[in-house]
Amino acid sequence: MNNLGNIHMIPVLSPVDTTTTVTEAYTDVVDAGECTEIEFVLYNGVVTGDTVVVLAYKDANTTAGGGTAIPFRYKLSDTLGTDASGAWTYVAATGYTMPADADGKVLRVNIDPAHTGGGFPYVYLGLDPGASMTNWVHGVVCVTVPRYNESTPASALD
Repeated sequence: MNNLGNIHMIPVLSPVDTTTTVTEAYTDVVDAGECTEIEFVLYNGVVTGDTVVVLAYKDANTTAGGGTAIPFRYKLSDTLGTDASGAWTYVAATGYTMPADADGKVLRVNIDPAHTGGGFPYVYLGLDPGASMTNWVHGVVCVTVPRYNESTPASALD
């Protein structure tokens, strides 16, 4: 069985260098109804100045912003060049505060599709850098397991 061949990787936030204080930024919206598993992978380059609050949202709309925050599980890798990470940790809808020393670390955000029910089929991340953030280089990819195994999966990006 080729498990890696069945996953769908979707770039949802191009690599960006946040050099000034910004408000919460959002990834693209992903249709959770097309997936049995959803995981956002946030890769950090340089993080200087402050922490980052990471929130997951469900929404009835295909436009990010104004959704309802939902709980998720996360795992933060160790530093670049090591093959270690913390245990999966569950957080409430209040989100996870990523430390300011996350340079070169990968944050995995796992969303249970069951949390997106009730007419809210779409999910996305909100990334809110702290007030003293001076430099944050990052990008996000969403990795999904499509509901149906196809050589070309149905688009989960809306």
